[in-house]
Amino acid sequence: DTLEAGFNVEYFINNDLQVALNLYRYEADTLIDYVFDANQQASVAQNVGKQKGVGGEVSLAWKPVPNIKLDFNYSTLSAEDKDGNDVAHIPLNMASMAVNWSINQEWVSYLAIKTVADRKRNITDQRPALADYTLLSGKLERRNIIPELDVALLVNNLLDEDAREPSNGSIPDDYPLAGRQLMLEVNYQF
Repeated sequence: DTLEAGFNVEYFINNDLQVALNLYRYEADTLIDYVFDANQQASVAQNVGKQKGVGGEVSLAWKPVPNIKLDFNYSTLSAEDKDGNDVAHIPLNMASMAVNWSINQEWVSYLAIKTVADRKRNITDQRPALADYTLLSGKLERRNIIPELDVALLVNNLLDEDAREPSNGSIPDDYPLAGRQLMLEVNYQF
């Protein structure tokens, strides 16, 4: 059971600049949580969890010149469980920025940076704190090499950041995200 209330405002300053603000509060009840069962001598999934939180997000889309678009986004969240402890594993702060550049009719490029920060471990987890990470990715696309054929080169995690998502402890060093990836994308429309 979840109840969420929010307030969202989008403001179009002009065709080249838009700003959005979203504020919200939520409460969730009967979430699945693991509870020790003495008869089974193991933790058993039960609908006993509770969580509440407040957060917000601001985003900005701006075209300083006709062929360049900049996107900015920042979000923050504060959430706690039924005992008043911070909810584990969720990023309390995230930010991203992207630049889309239409170089000309044939060439388009994209560059993005994303930061994930301030994730806490479960209070019973004695491992070191989760590291924040920042990933840089990009794309260079050549459109209409022949009619209806586009080819692009993509790179994810350009700086080969050692980024990890949290595990429950069964994976001691958490879940590693992919290192640097180079991909070739071919699109043909028919």
